[in-house]
Amino acid sequence: MNNRRSHCDNGGFATIEWVALVGLSLVFVMFLGNVLFIGYAGAIVRNAADEGARAGAQFDKDEKFCKKRIDETLQAMGGLATHKSRTCEILASDGRMRASVEVTLRPWVPLMPGDIKRKSVAYSVREKRS
Repeated sequence: MNNRRSHCDNGGFATIEWVALVGLSLVFVMFLGNVLFIGYAGAIVRNAADEGARAGAQFDKDEKFCKKRIDETLQAMGGLATHKSRTCEILASDGRMRASVEVTLRPWVPLMPGDIKRKSVAYSVREKRS
């Protein structure tokens, strides 16, 4: 039996590969998390517009109630929204309530570049007094 070691010693190489693999996996997981966050934020903005339009469509409610309902719905985002713009108006031509919500979000991953903007518009038919 020959107990000689080879001249090519690769000791420790597996550690370097493992560290690189874990690092790349974490980058992928953070990217995937940010994509899921963007989808979640978009759903909240759509729901806020829908809720505002529905709330303002009641015959005894006005634009202020619509905006209040939008703000309550956007509370689900916590402090992630850096800028919120919302408008509610009653369209006189066909008697509908229009709610528009635009939100600028900062990425939850510190190294992700830029802000993310989400916008949604919803309409609802206003109730009429009988």
